[in-house]
Amino acid sequence: MNILQRIEKRVVLPGDSEIRRSQKVLAAMIYITAGPTLLFNAIGNFSAGLSGVGWAQLALSIFLIAAFLVEIKFPAYHVPLAYTAFLVSLVVNLLAHLFAGGTTSGNFNIAWAVLTPLLAVLLVDRRALLLTMIPFMLVVLGVIFLEPWALAHMPRVDPFFMLFNYATSLAMLGIMIALASLYLVGQIENYRRRADDLLLNILPGTIAMRLKEDPGTIADGYDEVSVLFADIVGLQACLPMPIPSPWSTCSTRYSLILTIWLQNMVWRR
Repeated sequence: MNILQRIEKRVVLPGDSEIRRSQKVLAAMIYITAGPTLLFNAIGNFSAGLSGVGWAQLALSIFLIAAFLVEIKFPAYHVPLAYTAFLVSLVVNLLAHLFAGGTTSGNFNIAWAVLTPLLAVLLVDRRALLLTMIPFMLVVLGVIFLEPWALAHMPRVDPFFMLFNYATSLAMLGIMIALASLYLVGQIENYRRRADDLLLNILPGTIAMRLKEDPGTIADGYDEVSVLFADIVGLQACLPMPIPSPWSTCSTRYSLILTIWLQNMVWRR
């Protein structure tokens, strides 16, 4: 059992839809990936003298790690936890952006706020997108109006560290996207496999393959056919018994008898 299966086993509740299952697993993955990475970045910011950015990232890191634990322990609170994570992420990234010196500092913190509406759709629903757009627009206005203050208080930082911070932020973003993509692709393959199994339970394999390749009208023509009307003696006695073993036995024997009968008919001809 891999890490994703273990997470899914902990966060899924009876009655959860397939979409909700995927959202819970994806949220847990984001929390546990972003939390330690932000902690690493916070230590680097403290070392570079960006104490304000360091404290903001440390606070967000602790919150995300705690959110992962809550998601695992209390999966019923997935939706309010996700909303809280959206709001906390927006506020903390705004503070980190301002403490770093604003847009001209080259810091990558505010870019994470752009992901909030997208995560709202992926982790909750379309209604969450509308609800998160309000604080998102407030954060954008805050960046615009507080940019002069941030520029006036911009600390002096080694350019190499800013490049390193920028690279680690991009790396974290890439890891999160890769993990999310792998999980979502796996879910798509799982749904496709289940759909194929359901189709094969209804139709013969050759017909099912033809439907998948060309979903049009499927009809085969035969010059001569034989139609057999038959009944299974004692079928009513089998039905009250546990299913499917008695029915499987009856159908298997019936198929065997029918095959022998058809072979005899062909041999006589």
